[in-house]
Amino acid sequence: VVEYNLAADLETSQLVLESTGDCWASIKGSSGESVFDGVLKAGEHRFSGVAPFSLVLGKPENIAKILYDGTLVDDKNFRVKRVARFN
Repeated sequence: VVEYNLAADLETSQLVLESTGDCWASIKGSSGESVFDGVLKAGEHRFSGVAPFSLVLGKPENIAKILYDGTLVDDKNFRVKRVARFN
């Protein structure tokens, strides 16, 4: 498990991505600040920050599960070819 916490003193939301293989990710917080920008390796990645989050995922088929504050997110409607974009 890899954890990223950018706003420890504020009311934060949790974003969890479970990856089965390499997936490029760009995740931004509510004010546009970069939460993560790079390659997610296989495993569980936990992000904390002030919502809403903005995500761009390259090779999203390698993301097995996305949880937002414990709720499963269905990202299938956000995929266009090999990229998924959603807030």
